Amino acid sequence: EVIQVNLSEISHIPTDADGLLLLGARYDLSEREVSMLNDYWQTKRAGIFIMLDPGGETSRLNAFLTSIGVRPRGDRVLMAESTSTGPKKEFSVLGEFMKEVPFIRHLTSSAITLAGQTESLELLQENTALKEQSINIQPLILAAPRYWGERQFLEELPIVDEEDTVPPIYVAASIERGAVRDEKRADSSRMVVVSNATLLDKQTMLAVSRDFVAAGLNWLMNREDFIGIPAKSKHAYRIQLSSRQHELIFWVTSITLPGIVLAFGLMVWASRRAA
Repeated sequence: EVIQVNLSEISHIPTDADGLLLLGARYDLSEREVSMLNDYWQTKRAGIFIMLDPGGETSRLNAFLTSIGVRPRGDRVLMAESTSTGPKKEFSVLGEFMKEVPFIRHLTSSAITLAGQTESLELLQENTALKEQSINIQPLILAAPRYWGERQFLEELPIVDEEDTVPPIYVAASIERGAVRDEKRADSSRMVVVSNATLLDKQTMLAVSRDFVAAGLNWLMNREDFIGIPAKSKHAYRIQLSSRQHELIFWVTSITLPGIVLAFGLMVWASRRAA
């Protein structure tokens, strides 16, 4: 069951919640709300799924994410080139899933497209302080090599310069705190961060996007047994035929086709006797 809550109206995030979804926040969290988010993150088996809106003003939320190992850069992941018809700038990002991550391994044969705008993520995997807190950061989605993180994304034909981020460009990552190696059901807190707010938009959502979100949520809730490509729904359909159609089917299947087979057989038999 998914319950919509307003963080400004509650005193704390329930510790018995299976997870928390923070999707496409346009406006920043207050200091109290960030403190609540951090308190929940520090509990055992916390699960948080965050979809960032690159156009949102969320400096406090970004600072919180940076403190636990994922820093939104505030740029735009894009591809731009000069063509015979003029400048071409593409914000929709084609990405691939990382094969090293178990809970999305079943998706690695598929590509994913992030519509709208996306910002790049800096992963602080080698940060000593984070390692001391047993925080493990892994990239989940890697943008295709032709994309880069552009700071001057409003220009008609942006080009890569020193302030931009060159590949590899990561647009989704997982964070796990307190994981115990080789222990399947460890009391760890888990988070998935996606730097795009349109992943579940009904107008642009692809099946692979839905499967990725489902896999991420199952991983957050320690339900690895449910991770996988969901079975397609079975539907029963009833065909309405008129009496004329029934009669036509009868003549074709009961008279015409058997007659053709019989005639062909007689022709073969006659030709062999004549030989």
